[in-house]
Amino acid sequence: MTRHIPINQITDFLNESSLIHTSSLRELSDLRVGVDTATWMRTQLKLPVLEALQPAMGGIPISFEQAVLNALSAWETSNITPLFVFQGLSILRDKKTAFYFGSEQRSFKRKVAWEQYISANASELANFSAFKDDSMLSFTRSLFPLFIKNNTQYMVAPYLASAQLAWLNKQKLTQAVFGGYDLLPYALSVSKLIKSIDFKNQTFTWIAPEEILNTLDVTPEQFLEAYLLCSIENKSTLRDNVALIKQHERGSLVLQRHYKSGMRDKLNNFLKSKALINFAPILNTKCQCEPYQLDRVPNDIHDLFGPRMPSDIYFCVSQGVVSTQVLNPLLQGELIEVPPLVDSEEYRQILTDLIYVRSRTLALLIFPLHYEFISREVKTLRWFEDAHKALDLSAHYNKIAELSWNFSVPVYEKERNRQSGKQMDMNFIVKFLLHNSVDATTSGSKGAKSAGPEIFNSEDQIIGQVILHSFALLGFTETELEKKTYMGALSFVSPNYQPYALLVLDLLHYKNLSGNPFNFTDLKHLPNITEDSNILLISRVLSVLPMNFKKDSAWTGLVDHDLLAFNCILKALGRSIRGLFEMVLLGILIRTKVQIEHSRYASISQRLPFYQENNTALGIVAKEFLMNEQANSKNSIAEKYPCCLSPVEDLKKGIQFWNEIVLMVKELGSQNLIDEGALAQFVSADAFLKKRQSSLH
Repeated sequence: MTRHIPINQITDFLNESSLIHTSSLRELSDLRVGVDTATWMRTQLKLPVLEALQPAMGGIPISFEQAVLNALSAWETSNITPLFVFQGLSILRDKKTAFYFGSEQRSFKRKVAWEQYISANASELANFSAFKDDSMLSFTRSLFPLFIKNNTQYMVAPYLASAQLAWLNKQKLTQAVFGGYDLLPYALSVSKLIKSIDFKNQTFTWIAPEEILNTLDVTPEQFLEAYLLCSIENKSTLRDNVALIKQHERGSLVLQRHYKSGMRDKLNNFLKSKALINFAPILNTKCQCEPYQLDRVPNDIHDLFGPRMPSDIYFCVSQGVVSTQVLNPLLQGELIEVPPLVDSEEYRQILTDLIYVRSRTLALLIFPLHYEFISREVKTLRWFEDAHKALDLSAHYNKIAELSWNFSVPVYEKERNRQSGKQMDMNFIVKFLLHNSVDATTSGSKGAKSAGPEIFNSEDQIIGQVILHSFALLGFTETELEKKTYMGALSFVSPNYQPYALLVLDLLHYKNLSGNPFNFTDLKHLPNITEDSNILLISRVLSVLPMNFKKDSAWTGLVDHDLLAFNCILKALGRSIRGLFEMVLLGILIRTKVQIEHSRYASISQRLPFYQENNTALGIVAKEFLMNEQANSKNSIAEKYPCCLSPVEDLKKGIQFWNEIVLMVKELGSQNLIDEGALAQFVSADAFLKKRQSSLH
């Protein structure tokens, strides 16, 4: 991929040459169309309602699922089969160039938006759009479960979606491609490039890349180089650069002889961009990862894409089984941290606290790989500090080697019978651990890598082993006493809410959950809705849970920067633990004998905890309920939150969750596993809540 797609030059040429065609959508009927997911999300995926406050809420838009279902329905109604292709791993960045965080500009915009929000009149709130963000790309991962549910075909490319789409079309696995101009360099591989689709009027615009070659009278190689010159020299035209290439024979010579200003950097960019397009890894029909162009592959191609990993890993990425959030830091050699939506000293502290878990997660990924990866260094790169600290990955290999593959088929079947056939979830493993000693559940022979079981033959067995290993790696089962205490504490919480309780438990472990006001770094002078430590603590804990919303609805209630700051901390923690779970799963899939269909891998991944992230809605409802003692009847709560299906019932469930968390906290406190100050705050907040919750009955 080039750093800049020459949209204006290409558009001007296509228009003046009349190469953009409009046809009836019926021409695509019964065809399979490769779809660049990013282009589709930017141009086709529209929320049914304006959700102006969504970025201030955290989580995904309330109407996101309905928007996706509406968009998929349009393809189905038109009898077109889409194959969505997602962008995969990141291209290695040039370490000589400083990474641009853009933190100051973003921080200023958010500060202004919050100040405008605080000063807005209540009557203006419904139309308030200070937080409006048209980009849907940050919710890409939320598409996978919706695609699986609707039997929609998709895959994640190893790296560039454009290269994978071109290859699929070249192999006639698709009959057309919907995407952007970054597909044009693959001119002869793309039979028909769909530029836009109008489902309402049943038309689409398209380009035949071969017509471009014929109009310019160039070879595919000449067009590729002219395209790249346009991206480097944005004031030039496509025809000008075609003429220069015909005159000088090669694009590199054009740069040396014609575009002389900054020639060395331009030439380096030109050659890298050309290699990226020609040799981008793709996944073939045998699920093997190979360069798009197999001839004349450069020896130093790893400088662009990093060292090659086993094809099994690329396959798991392609199915959305594991995300790229752990793989990218290993390949890049950098764990990059960008500013959150609301920055605080507490957020920065949790990043430091999570280094241990993230290092262990990277070590999990490296453990079964080639020795080349073991010596690979990964450093932190953060927006708020200049020092780049290397992660100590080697410190975790012994712990990983000692993990016991203890959830064999007989063990699982015996436990399933004991629990009366209960479906596998976190609660199943909590009960299993409480019933078995630590020696039988978490450790193999010290200092020796334990052999894996002969076979995994069910999704439940795999999920059970993933949770067992994850608990061990998170330090919950180090000793019999710790295992009994942690699992006993989690057992106080309803089974459906135990994953959320695990987040609370970890925050307590990191001393990052309290009723104290946050130390904001970017919103220092913005007033909090309340400074009451009881309300702050209760609302933060309840914001961990999701709410149920109506379809085609938008949030019109309050938004709260304190809860969004907490949501940022929660997101960092949740993603870190999710990454650990995914790498444990990946290790099982590539190191053991798994006798289930490969197509089921994605559903296993989605059944593991922390796949979806929640917004702050329930915390906001709870905070307003606790602050306004006189105006909180059941009817008034329902009236204030028309976008919620049952806000009163959700609030009651939240309070029940709080009651269970208090029991969990007291259990942890009895063994001195949490800070005494945190325990005291929970006891105080619990007494406060009990006085207030009577109005809900």
